[in-house]
Amino acid sequence: MSFNHVEIRAGWEHVLSNDDNDEIIYFLDGKAIISWEDNEGEVSADSCMYIPAGCKYKYFASEDSTMVCVFSPPAE
Repeated sequence: MSFNHVEIRAGWEHVLSNDDNDEIIYFLDGKAIISWEDNEGEVSADSCMYIPAGCKYKYFASEDSTMVCVFSPPAE
């Protein structure tokens, strides 16, 4: 398992694919929109999101945001 503390700025967009890792994202503050497959949802402080291995997703920060990302097994 690995643990990352991440800060993203408003307007930042990132496309990801965790081919080998499950990921849990916990938002400490701010707001972002996360989309995967045909789904989309807004996350904000105290929101938690589970992303299974193999899922392609992207997030767009609508506000400056701080989040904690946990990967299992550890991300390389």
